[in-house]
Order: sequence, then C-alpha cells, then structure tokens
Amino acid sequence: MMRVIVVIVVIAIVLTLAGWLVFDFSGNRMSVEVQTDKIQHDTDSAIDHSKDLLRDADDAVNGEG
Repeated sequence: MMRVIVVIVVIAIVLTLAGWLVFDFSGNRMSVEVQTDKIQHDTDSAIDHSKDLLRDADDAVNGEG
C-alpha cells in the first residue's frame, strides 16, 4: 500500500514539474487544475520531434544526407 502512495506522489510531482498539474492555494480553498491544452501541445511537439528523429535515422541508414 505504501508503494502505491509513493508512486502516486511521484507521478503528481512529475506532472507538476511538467506544468501539466497546477495547484492553487487561496484562502481556505485549494484547487487542482489539469492543463489539458499544455498536455496536448507537449505531446504534439514530442510526436513531431520523434518523427524528425526517425526520418533522420532513416536517411542515415539509407545513405541520404
């Protein structure tokens, strides 16, 4: 059980550092927002970067460029 809690906390920290999870403490209230637009932008960028890397690797293997 403790392992599960640690994994959840680590995931929350990583998501917060990536800017995908935002905590807002104001007065007696706390809110948590999931920045879905940032997640979409970051994943689209990662996909584009991966495509470029694969294209470059293909060119290197086939002797192009």
